[in-house]
Amino acid sequence: MKETIFQIGEIPAVLYGEESDRIYLFIHGKCGNKEEAESLAEIVCPQGIQVLGIDLPEHGARKNSTKRAVPWDVVPELQDVLRFAEQRRKHVLLCAVSIGAYFSLLAFYEYCFEKCLFVSPILDMSALIEKMMESASVSAERLQAEKEVCTGYGEPLSWEYYEYAKHHPILEWNSPTAILYAGHDELTDRESVLDFANRFGCSLRIYEDGEHWFHTVEQLNALRAWIREQAADHRPLWITIRCAEQADIPDWLNLVNTVASDFPGLDMEDYTKTLIKNVGRKTALCAYIGDSLAGILLFSPKLHTLSCMAVHPKYRRLGAASLLISEMLRRMPSGDISVTTFREDDPKGIAPRALYQTFGFLPEELFTEFDYPVQRFVLHRSK
Repeated sequence: MKETIFQIGEIPAVLYGEESDRIYLFIHGKCGNKEEAESLAEIVCPQGIQVLGIDLPEHGARKNSTKRAVPWDVVPELQDVLRFAEQRRKHVLLCAVSIGAYFSLLAFYEYCFEKCLFVSPILDMSALIEKMMESASVSAERLQAEKEVCTGYGEPLSWEYYEYAKHHPILEWNSPTAILYAGHDELTDRESVLDFANRFGCSLRIYEDGEHWFHTVEQLNALRAWIREQAADHRPLWITIRCAEQADIPDWLNLVNTVASDFPGLDMEDYTKTLIKNVGRKTALCAYIGDSLAGILLFSPKLHTLSCMAVHPKYRRLGAASLLISEMLRRMPSGDISVTTFREDDPKGIAPRALYQTFGFLPEELFTEFDYPVQRFVLHRSK
């Protein structure tokens, strides 16, 4: 694989791959370096896409840099790197890791990349700093007075950084994005990543056995597999969640027919009547990817139930189901929520049971419905 070392101004850079009109910008995370882009390059360069990696301040070949790895130093540099890529390549894509994703969100919010991949992204820096403050028993008043407070995190808490983060929340993101999130991420909580994916229509994959830093053999294999899948997947990434309208009903029913084997006792005539009522009540949610209906969900605020959910086989494992549930939870009144799904020993139950459990649903009573063995899951919420 061709490798070229050079500088973009004062920024050390490495370019992998043969000449192409498509290029990935790779923005590493804390303690990373430009050479980490090679693992991405090994996957995408054979597809005719180049990869450009850079060293952020205080990283790689810039450990003694006068600039610091803080937004007000990094953001202008990233914008310079994007201009460099734009002037030389027709299509620019982005892959960013951890705090590299946070810097990218600040630097590139007005730009629309062809595709973005975020790995363990930090999405809410002010919330992260507040979590670190709480863990270190440092009050906002103390931090403001002392400006910097040393902790056991390897770097001091900074009042300047905290103020910057509070005054620069992530409110806009215009690029189609896929996210790989670790179930045991200690820096970005699950609610934050679900909220971000929902607000900006991102594809979301949750690797439950992962940590913020993918470092074990199993975790690295899962990371590479996800990148290969994303590199080979040319489907649009935008996922839009909204209430269904009358015009959506034909596509909705076609999707239900496609997955009819997953609905024991399904009677299409009765189902259609129920769907029409839910559309009128605004309790029918649909997930669109591009112009295609990818997923559906019916819920009852009165009965506190998730009544029906399905994702088209073509669009599974892109995060549509998670976004549908997130939107349902936002609309559902306070109180416990139940859903009926397949039992543990039923192969059909593997995916839905795991999904519900990621949202905190717990398995409860076993029973039979439409002559089929099922189980009720309940999400216990305070009233």
